[in-house]
Formats: sequence, C-alpha cells, structure tokens
Amino acid sequence: MSLLLVCNEPSFRVVLGDLLRGAGYEVDVCRDLDGANRQLQRTPYELIILNLFDEGETTLRACHELQSIRAQQKIAFIQGRWTAIPTETCPHYLLPLAENREELLARVAEIVEQGSPPPPKYTWELAGQSR
Repeated sequence: MSLLLVCNEPSFRVVLGDLLRGAGYEVDVCRDLDGANRQLQRTPYELIILNLFDEGETTLRACHELQSIRAQQKIAFIQGRWTAIPTETCPHYLLPLAENREELLARVAEIVEQGSPPPPKYTWELAGQSR
C-alpha cells in the first residue's frame, strides 16, 4: 500500500514517514505541493497525507491541485496545533494529530481500506469561479 506524505516540516516528515513505514506502508515523502504534483503525475497513491503547517487556504489549494491530477485521489489532512482548517471545509479526511500512534495508524488503515473517496466538502474560489 503506497502513501504520499507531503509535509513542509523536516523532522515531522521523517518521524511520520518512519512510523508509517514501520506499519508496513510504502511511503514517498515530499516537502511541498510542487513535489507532490510531480510525484502524483508519476505514481498513483492509495492515500495522500498533507501536513502543511499553514492556514487552511493553502491546504484547500493543495487539495484542488492534487485532485486536478487524479480526480478520485483520497486525501487526508493532519490537523494539529500548528494548523487551522475548519472541519466543514476539510479535504476528504481529517487525521487528528494524537499522542497515541496506534490511533493515527488505525485511522490511516481505515481510510486506505475504504473504496472511493467521498466528494470533497469544500469549494475552491479562483478568479471568481467555483470549482
């Protein structure tokens, strides 16, 4: 099972990547949206995990761009104390950043095992047009 971890914080990228690999996932990592776009054009992933330490708008833009490459892509966003994204505008899935590693891994497994992702709960406004 292949995952793409997109995280702009190096130590978090290493720790979470190692945790997911230890659980048996094949994990590619990149530090930004440009890297994620390149990876996704080459390789399909069962799940993309975003952790962009920015406001919600950056994450929503990232989701829109990634889904323009693969429309049915499952995307999860790690919600922690460094980020702010309202639940009602989140990408397909939220992964609460928790002290309990097993809880995070169980949620990732649950998402990966699901079929097609649900429709996104957000709209993206660009040049006055909804997408």
